[in-house]
Parts: sequence; C-alpha cells; structure tokens
Amino acid sequence: MPYRNTLLRPSPEAVFRRLPEWGRCLVYTAANPEVYELNPSAWLIVELCGAKPDEEVEAEFVSIIGRRVGPAKAREQFSEGLDTLLDLGILERAPPLEGDLVN
Repeated sequence: MPYRNTLLRPSPEAVFRRLPEWGRCLVYTAANPEVYELNPSAWLIVELCGAKPDEEVEAEFVSIIGRRVGPAKAREQFSEGLDTLLDLGILERAPPLEGDLVN
C-alpha cells in the first residue's frame, strides 16, 4: 500500500557493504544489532529507493524484474521484499527532506 507524503530511503541506522565482485550486499542494522545478507531482489529494491515514493520504486523494480518473471510475480516479489526490508529496519518511510524532489 503506498503511503502519502512519505519517501522510501535507506535507514540512517543501516550500514551497507556492497560487494559487487561477489554479487553480495551486507547490511548491519544498529537499532537491532544484526548483519543481513541481501538477496539480489532485496539489493535492487535498496538501490532503487533513493528518497522516492513506493509506487515509483515499484514501477522501476517491475520494469527490470518483470522481464524475467512477469509483471505479476515481480510485483509480488517487490511487496514481500519491501515489507521485509522495512520490518528489519534496513529501509524506512520518511517525510521528504529539504532538497528531495517530490512529484
């Protein structure tokens, strides 16, 4: 469900270690001390959500992943991945900050 007047962004509490040479992304969450290894879908969601609304991130994700698995499956993967990333504190929904471009 899209949230009005909020943008998706990486949590300021999360520390990312991208290891593209290994095809991996590790994330440390300080609020709940834990290290997570993101799967490729979750990593893509993180990379796409640089202060954008849910529906914009979802559209970009579906345009990329939908070519391989179909749009319906891509939407399902996005929804499940986003929920998990939010629950773990890796991503957050936040009001726009000064300088954020909002459509």
